[in-house]
Amino acid sequence: MSYRGSGDLQIQLEGEWISNHLVSDAGAPIQNRWVSIPPRIWHQAVVPDKNWVVVSFHTVPANQLIEERPDSTNPESVLQRWYWKQS
Repeated sequence: MSYRGSGDLQIQLEGEWISNHLVSDAGAPIQNRWVSIPPRIWHQAVVPDKNWVVVSFHTVPANQLIEERPDSTNPESVLQRWYWKQS
């Protein structure tokens, strides 16, 4: 959900990036402020020159949330990192 500012939250479907241009205008239709991303779908935020604040809701506990990114040096590989580390 776009909270402050605007940007493009892209999702990848069948190898193609699909743009979802989101705004923070409370009067805008919900589909212009919010996008729901299915599990195991690549997504990336494309941010303009200004800051963009978003609110994210996830379907797993924090200790199970993993960020995955394509490895730019190997298209067959994925880089992973845990969002939350238990102390």
